Amino acid sequence: MVGAVAAALVVLAVSAPSQAGIDPNPTPNPDPDPVSQSQGATDSGGTATADSGGCHLVSTPQSLGSYCPGGESDTASIKAIMGKEKFKKCWDDPMSAEDQALTGYYDAPDEVPPRWGYWERCLMGIDDDLTVHPPIYLRQTAEYIYDQSKIRRIGDNERKLLVFTNHTIPYPVAVVSPTTSPRVNQWLSFFDGQPAKDVDGVTEHQVTVTALGQTLVAKEEKIVVRPRGTNDDDSISCPGSGHKAVAGETPVAGGNCWYRYPRSSAGQPDDKYPVRITAYWTVYLNGARFNSFQKSTTANIPVTEIQAINVS
Repeated sequence: MVGAVAAALVVLAVSAPSQAGIDPNPTPNPDPDPVSQSQGATDSGGTATADSGGCHLVSTPQSLGSYCPGGESDTASIKAIMGKEKFKKCWDDPMSAEDQALTGYYDAPDEVPPRWGYWERCLMGIDDDLTVHPPIYLRQTAEYIYDQSKIRRIGDNERKLLVFTNHTIPYPVAVVSPTTSPRVNQWLSFFDGQPAKDVDGVTEHQVTVTALGQTLVAKEEKIVVRPRGTNDDDSISCPGSGHKAVAGETPVAGGNCWYRYPRSSAGQPDDKYPVRITAYWTVYLNGARFNSFQKSTTANIPVTEIQAINVS
């Protein structure tokens, strides 16, 4: 019975006449929709929707996709799946070695305090009482786990609900290159550590959804980084998702994304700079501009002095 309910929900989320026309005047919602999470993650921007045959294409700072009216039916179906179990909105998943390399959230079990790189994942759009407020989407942020006994596991029923999620717009993760242990006066380049792809020589994040016979494409157009935090005037702007430098690479004339720290992070909270990264996204509907928003997080990065070696 649960399988039948799940199948019905999937059909509800994506079915509509493929010939249905798109409302040429999508309804924007200019009100900011801030979200406070780990690493000081925030969203700013609005929601844009377009009607298509009684269903809706929707773009928010959190997700991209479609839904059809019928919240009461959705709620009843999700309640049937969950049964008497309590809904667990968030859980922790360990990062792969590749994800750790991309984000800079490495396992460090031998350091004090010991820590491990994880993803915090949350099912949004479903209240604790299982009332649905579409669209349903998966929120993901990088985090450190300091006590493995407190790791939250996803439940079997919550795993079944993942098939109902729209495509998630990821939060940026500030990563420095070509080294993850920067020093004073060293040339460094910043990039968004979420998995990305190369488009015409520029690394960028892109989320593409084909639904209701239409195509939505969200692109990370640029990142802006505050290397020493929001209380400092230093700021750099980079196209796409930034630039991941390799060892031996130096800035080119007029190049973006590069920065040199004039002093160490000693004296900062935890002796680390609160690097603030903001990703600027634009959403296109069938090639036409449809929505825009920003997503920000903070990463704490230590910067050390170059140690002189006494050889006398």
